[in-house]
Amino acid sequence: MKLTKRLYLSLLVVLLSLCCISLPASSTPAPKVTEVGQKVGNISFSDLDGKKFEMEDLLKKYRVVVINFWGLRCAACIQEMPHLQALHEKYGKRVKVLGVNVDAVDGGFLKEQMEFMGLKVSYTLVPDQEFKLIDYFGLNAAPLTIVVDGEGIVRYRHEDYRLGDEKELEKVVREILESGEK
Repeated sequence: MKLTKRLYLSLLVVLLSLCCISLPASSTPAPKVTEVGQKVGNISFSDLDGKKFEMEDLLKKYRVVVINFWGLRCAACIQEMPHLQALHEKYGKRVKVLGVNVDAVDGGFLKEQMEFMGLKVSYTLVPDQEFKLIDYFGLNAAPLTIVVDGEGIVRYRHEDYRLGDEKELEKVVREILESGEK
């Protein structure tokens, strides 16, 4: 009887050990960037055509990166797009505008829907099918606009869009550009 108990106990210890070995070393979630003043890490993503980008490279090339989270069924998002396009056209050599789509669709479908809806923008659109950027930036609702300066610091974060918000966004961008910072 003692042998059987020892055998069962030994098997239990081995099974528990195997379970622990298969667990990840850390279950700590990746840090999120949800507040003004936080530094953005070197996140990577792809545009509609699959071209890869890294935040670190964008920050070397541009003094400001504007990240706008938007959805196809979001009226405020669609209303904001022409203002983001105007910002892109006005500051395109110093400011990178990214439109991150939150609909979990691929680039091909997104292109088709934008064409169907008559949406035309020339700034970079990013399908976020796996919600990597959505999770990283702690999206609660769209639209969400984030401004990152050349040092990778979040300088502005604004949820929703109402007519006139584009003036505040441009003011923040202009202040960064005129500040003499990177």
